[in-house]
Amino acid sequence: MQTKRLYLEHSYITEFEATIIHSSQQPDSLAVELDRTAFYPTSGGQMFDMGFINGIRVKEVIEEENKIYHLLESSIDEKYVNCQIDWFRRFDFMQQHTGFHILAQSFLRELEAETLSSHLGEEISTIDVNIDKIDVKQIQHVEKLANQLCFEDRNVKQFFISADEIEKYDLRAMPTKNEKIRIVEIEDFDIDPCGGTHVSSTGQVGIIKIVSWEKLRGYLRFEFYAGGRALNDYQKKWEINKDIINLVTESENNLVDSVIKLQTDVKNLSKQNAKLNKQNLEYEVQSIIDEANRQNQKVLTKYFENRELKDIRYLANQIIQQSDIWVLFATKTENAHLIFAHPESADYNLNELLNQVVHLIDGRGGGRPNFVEAGGKNVNGIQEAIESAQVIIENSI
Repeated sequence: MQTKRLYLEHSYITEFEATIIHSSQQPDSLAVELDRTAFYPTSGGQMFDMGFINGIRVKEVIEEENKIYHLLESSIDEKYVNCQIDWFRRFDFMQQHTGFHILAQSFLRELEAETLSSHLGEEISTIDVNIDKIDVKQIQHVEKLANQLCFEDRNVKQFFISADEIEKYDLRAMPTKNEKIRIVEIEDFDIDPCGGTHVSSTGQVGIIKIVSWEKLRGYLRFEFYAGGRALNDYQKKWEINKDIINLVTESENNLVDSVIKLQTDVKNLSKQNAKLNKQNLEYEVQSIIDEANRQNQKVLTKYFENRELKDIRYLANQIIQQSDIWVLFATKTENAHLIFAHPESADYNLNELLNQVVHLIDGRGGGRPNFVEAGGKNVNGIQEAIESAQVIIENSI
């Protein structure tokens, strides 16, 4: 017995009675076939309906070999059942699907661009269009036409024709089946074979908004929102916009200029900060060298806290270039880090030294003979590592 598909006759059915004609236990659900159903199974780019059958959650609806299976969260004993559609989800997909048809025809009319495919997802919908480039003005023209159709609240009809009647209709796309064909027609605008659920007039779509696009293998994929999704997206972006306006204390009309000015100011301040930081590091290098010379230190050990690794590298590099001092530096961030360096004139491979102490921080590393680094997980071993390295060096030079 083949299931009667109520959703093909009327998309607004939210509750109906049915008889279970077959059921089978799946690994994590019960698959139920009904003699009639308004639950839409995943197909044609549109996702499945959800809802309840005798109060038991319908978590997915699939179609296999022309049979519709309702996957339930738990078992059901009754044969005659009451079924309820999750209307919020159903209407959302109705808005997305009719919105897609409007958008596809709008691309065709504005840019002579044919639609290749679509996907109506849980959060975002996409339409693939046979063009390889587009600009913002063209997108605005497509959106303007699409939303004009929504504002005009044109009728949306669904009806069936036979294969022999196809030539009577100027279809946007040809059907993939030769049997009874379901047609969705938007009054004086678009007509297309489709088995999905749709609103009864374009005004119920609300608004349509393209939010992003990307190039894929010679065509463009557009992400869009329709209806409630478009409203939610606008509200979210309005809140972000409002917060930015409050931060920059400017009017909305001057927002872009204000953000550009802020970016310029940040870049200038970053350059100034980098210049000052370099001056401070140069002063610190000289201070370290002078102090080491006063104490007649040839091997300098130093532990740094809350310092950038790049700054410690700079200090080590400048010290060995400007003096004959060896440096054994260590720092702790999330992990332990060691930096050993000596003047290039010294004949000693610091990789050998690093290999003898790196186990103390559970780490690994390496580098040039006169400049090595290592990182490790054991921050408690830092002090022992640099002290052991100092003893080894002092006994070697």
